[in-house]
Amino acid sequence: TRPQEAAALAANFPGSTGETLVDTAIASWSQSDPSGAAAWIHTLPDGKLKDRALGRLFNTWDDVDPATAAGMAINLPEGAAKTGIVVNLARQWGTDNADAAIAWVNTLPDGDARAKAVHGLITGISQNDPLAAAEMVAGLPAGKEQDDAARTVVAKWATIEPDAAAAWLAQFPEGNARADGMRTLLGSWGRNDPEAASEYLGGLPAGASREKAIEAFVDAADSRNPEAAAAWVTQLGGDEKARNGRIEKVARYWLRFDETAARNWLNTVPLPDATKAGLLKEPVGQTMARDYGKLFQ
Repeated sequence: TRPQEAAALAANFPGSTGETLVDTAIASWSQSDPSGAAAWIHTLPDGKLKDRALGRLFNTWDDVDPATAAGMAINLPEGAAKTGIVVNLARQWGTDNADAAIAWVNTLPDGDARAKAVHGLITGISQNDPLAAAEMVAGLPAGKEQDDAARTVVAKWATIEPDAAAAWLAQFPEGNARADGMRTLLGSWGRNDPEAASEYLGGLPAGASREKAIEAFVDAADSRNPEAAAAWVTQLGGDEKARNGRIEKVARYWLRFDETAARNWLNTVPLPDATKAGLLKEPVGQTMARDYGKLFQ
């Protein structure tokens, strides 16, 4: 029942053993007296042990009293430890109480920690309200921060309402945010509902985002609906070697599901004749084993 003594004793153990014991002591102490745990941690010398202890403290504290934890986090010395704590707080608080988390993040000074906290906040909010998170992303300046945040929102939204995520992405001009978002969306959609995803692809205008969307769809759908993937793989532009590799992979899956249809399709695709002949000679078991092996390389 004397957490300070327990933490001090744990800190005397060398190496990873001491770090693990301090983690355990701080996790317990922070549930009953987080302020006391914080005061003790600040007496530790700067370094890995102190940073780990702070991280453990705030990981527990943000569940118990996020407002107080957030207030103390602002006053931590600048550095990677503070940035990680601020980001985790923003993400967790954004999940539990979006309005309070937004108000807190808005008090952070401009800089790297705030930018990363915004991303953490958007990640948290997207767990429960992808539309609200999307509105925040739209308000970010164009650039890497917006691109990363857009991918985060779409990854969550695509599993819940892919149509809504698609409509939101369509508002972005051509650029990294739209292209990366389309790749994320069609990767998820192609796995979960290749027929609907294929229909959506048919309405996309030409451009870099359409190319990324087709790539992601083909990669996601080839093992689940090779016929749908086959309809799109030959429309890919760009690198011929990469396109041919995807065509071969689709063919291998389709030969397993419907050999006659796959053979007929292979006669129409722009693969070298020797490649086609090789595909048709391979036993189905061998072709599938080869493709599954590629997945784990």
